Amino acid sequence: MSTPLEQLYTRDILALAASLPLRPFQADADYTARVTSPVCGSDLSLSMAIDGRQNVIDFGYDIRACAFGQASMSIFARHAIGATVETIQQAGISLRAILKSDCDTSALWSDFEILSPLAEIHMRHGAVLLPFVAFDRIVEQCKRR
Repeated sequence: MSTPLEQLYTRDILALAASLPLRPFQADADYTARVTSPVCGSDLSLSMAIDGRQNVIDFGYDIRACAFGQASMSIFARHAIGATVETIQQAGISLRAILKSDCDTSALWSDFEILSPLAEIHMRHGAVLLPFVAFDRIVEQCKRR
């Protein structure tokens, strides 16, 4: 018999985690951020290049996280290149709302539907939000330049 947490490791979650593209972290990138989930210890270093029109033109990462954090990073990776800063920020807002059960899962990126069952597992929210917390820190760096 499996536990409720084990039941959340669905084929879709595991497939997303396994499909995470290799995009190595670049320490010399225009912007970098490192975030760690205080609850589970999942860790992400994110590097990024953003052009003058506020479009993401490149990124890399180094992630040490559970399948949920890796699945979220995989969704981020699918959408980041060519997206505007504003679009990614809105995606992060949508994901946070989904995890609070405050919004329809079709909100912005349809892939988030796969993560919606995690709304009930608060101890994994930190891992799921890693890419968006790191991105928020990068946006703050952009504003300071």
